[in-house]
Amino acid sequence: MGQEHLDRALVSGPVVLVTVHYGDLRLLLYALRSTKLTAAFMARQNSTNRCPVRRWIDNLADAANEMSDIPSVFETNEIGKAHDYLAGGKRILGIAVDGSLRRAISVRDGGSQISLAPGALTMAQLTSAHVIPCIISRVGGFRYAINYSPPVAADLLVDSRGHEAAMNYVWYELRSVIWNRIEQSLPTLIARFRHDVEHVVALDDVRA
Repeated sequence: MGQEHLDRALVSGPVVLVTVHYGDLRLLLYALRSTKLTAAFMARQNSTNRCPVRRWIDNLADAANEMSDIPSVFETNEIGKAHDYLAGGKRILGIAVDGSLRRAISVRDGGSQISLAPGALTMAQLTSAHVIPCIISRVGGFRYAINYSPPVAADLLVDSRGHEAAMNYVWYELRSVIWNRIEQSLPTLIARFRHDVEHVVALDDVRA
């Protein structure tokens, strides 16, 4: 759903897809590259530590999509390479914003708060990229749905002063899918929920 938002954004430049550790993120990457979109994801895990079978499947997928020469994953110590890749044109970089607590922003959702890292917004700012909330979920059997939301308002990406409102919007767009099928949340996402945080951003404060 919402494929038109991604298509429209790619007409004018690169896109940062912001998501969380929910559903099958590897399948999301495969789906993007299978349609010949130049897409890659940021990952915390060192590639040498990935399961050999997983690396073999990745290589097969890249060969089938004629993308063996285009990186599919950048590790967190390759921020410079990821920046240069994204700045290269109409490309996609997926970033899970619940993967780090560095400079995290807390967004309140009912009686809970979730911590989201704004690094993806900084990357978009540096590369003049659009920021689109995106989430993949299993809807039954072997069927999956990918939801793309309208881009984060450009004025929220000008500098860090807009990051709280931007993250508020991102979570607001992702939350309905997550709460509807909460069992697809991965441990990293679950670990980012907290209670009784003194200063948080309320969902009702901003509607981007």
